[in-house]
Amino acid sequence: RGRRLLQTSPVVKNKGTPSMEQISPHHRLGRTVADLQSDAGDRSRLLNRLALGIGLVAVFGGVTILVLGWLEVLSGRNLIPAALVWILLGCGIAAGTFWLTRRRRHQLAITMFLYGNVLYVTLAIYLIGGVGGPMFVAYLVPVMAAGLFGKAGDGIRLFLVSLACYSALVLLQILSL
Repeated sequence: RGRRLLQTSPVVKNKGTPSMEQISPHHRLGRTVADLQSDAGDRSRLLNRLALGIGLVAVFGGVTILVLGWLEVLSGRNLIPAALVWILLGCGIAAGTFWLTRRRRHQLAITMFLYGNVLYVTLAIYLIGGVGGPMFVAYLVPVMAAGLFGKAGDGIRLFLVSLACYSALVLLQILSL
């Protein structure tokens, strides 16, 4: 039995730190992670797909809020303008990210995508019910994306910006604004 385990374990090619491909039981995952960290084309494709996802979420979420307002499930005097701003902001983030990656301004596209998403999540929290709701978890999406796309300090900076935005929302809710 022990001999069988030794035969199926991955072979380490060198005595240093093994690569992701050598460790991963799914070699496809290892190649994907290694390629993502080195290939700007793959990173820009992934960034464009994430931006497309944000744009679609913005449209569907905004339309849902508008329909719920029309059916009088949600009420508020600023509901329609806020939902339209939500749709425009999400689509603006997506369009800006697409445009910047096409112009090969990858770092600027990443920065706009990440910080724009923090602003988008802040607006979503404000619209959906304030700081008492479960939406604050959505701040994790841009922070995790910063770890994937950015440098080491980008995730920390984005976390601090997210914390400042959430604190501002708490203050606005305390002041009933």
